[in-house]
Amino acid sequence: MKVIFYCLILILERLFPTRDIAVILYHRIDDDGNYSVKPELFEKQLKHLKKLDYVSISPEDLKGFLDGKINLSRRSILITFDDGFKDNYSIAYPLLKKYNFTATFFISARHIGKLSDYSEKIKNKEMMSFAELSELIENGFTVANHFYSHRNLTEISDQEIESEFNHACEILSNIVNSENDLKYVAYPRNRTTSNVFATLKKVGVKLGFGGNPALVSGIVDYLNIPRIEIFGNNSVLKFRVKISGHYYRLINLFR
Repeated sequence: MKVIFYCLILILERLFPTRDIAVILYHRIDDDGNYSVKPELFEKQLKHLKKLDYVSISPEDLKGFLDGKINLSRRSILITFDDGFKDNYSIAYPLLKKYNFTATFFISARHIGKLSDYSEKIKNKEMMSFAELSELIENGFTVANHFYSHRNLTEISDQEIESEFNHACEILSNIVNSENDLKYVAYPRNRTTSNVFATLKKVGVKLGFGGNPALVSGIVDYLNIPRIEIFGNNSVLKFRVKISGHYYRLINLFR
C-alpha cells in the first residue's frame, strides 16, 4: 500500500507541481547508522535532485523569498546539516560539490574541533574544525547558528537562551562572511516553545528552523520554519515523496 501511495504522490507532483520549498535536514553522512545516511544513498538523493533540475538555496535566499523581495525557482531546495560533524566535511561536502549543490551547516559553537558529547550513540564523534568551516564558506556554503552548547532551549531561562545565542555569535563571527548568517538558527534537538520564539525575536533572529515536517509555503512563521529530516532508512522513493508538498497535504487530510 505504501508504494501505491507514494506513486500517487509522484503522479500528483508531475500533473500539479507544487511551488512550496523543501528544507531538508541531515545530521551525519556515514555508514554506522547512528543519526546518519549512508554515503551511497546520499549520493543517490543528490543525483535525483540534479536529474529534476533542483537548485540549492541559502537561508538568505529563503528570507528574501518570504519577504517578497526575490523570486525562486519552483525547484528550489535548502539542504541543511545540524551539529557540525566531521563527516559533513569529509563525505558530504565533496558529494555536494560534485553535483553543484551548496548547503547550510548549523554549528554548535562549543564543539568546533572537538569530539561530540551528545547521546551515547553519537558520543565522541569528530566535529569540524574552524579551518574546515572556513573552507566551506569560501566555497559558497553557509555556516549558521546552532547555539553554543546544544542545550535544550525549552529547559533553560530567557537569559540563558540569549547567552547561548550570543556566545555562538561571538565565536562564529570570526569565520562567517555575513553577520546575517548568525541570525539564522536551528533549534537544538528541534525543541522550542512560544517563549523561546519571543526571546529569540528580541535578540534579532531572522529565521528559526525546527523539525516540523512540511514544506515552506508563502505564509509561514519565520521563527518556526519546517524542515524534513532525512533518515537512514529512507529509500530514494521515500525521499522523492518527502520533498513533495502533496505528501503532507494528503497525510493531514487523512488524519
